[in-house]
Amino acid sequence: MSTEKEHEELYHLARKKLEERAFNIHFVVFIIFNTILIIIWRFTGISFPWFVFPLGIWSIFILLHFVMSTFYLTRRKPNAVLERAIEIEVWKMKEAERQKEAKMLEEKEKQKEGKTTGDNDKQEKSDTDKTS
Repeated sequence: MSTEKEHEELYHLARKKLEERAFNIHFVVFIIFNTILIIIWRFTGISFPWFVFPLGIWSIFILLHFVMSTFYLTRRKPNAVLERAIEIEVWKMKEAERQKEAKMLEEKEKQKEGKTTGDNDKQEKSDTDKTS
């Protein structure tokens, strides 16, 4: 039962991570595209700032995307593509956790080997001191 609960928690974390990534991509495209529009307006010499219309409309969509991805994340049912991406992200998270645990085990083994080697060196020194 705990693995089912862990899987559910990982599922929600993965979904949140993907939603944040999607919003970040959307926001970066928004910034780049609107910057290009402002540069075009600036160099065409037109006095009327026509770029405010796409900027304003797209700003509304960015705000909606932010609200939907932040507050209504669990209320929407993901489509098949998002569901597959979430499962891949869950797998990546589990794999990262496994690698982290394996690394910790390796470090513990190295520490044990270092202690036993250090103990053996001390014992050999004391043996050589006794024979001298």
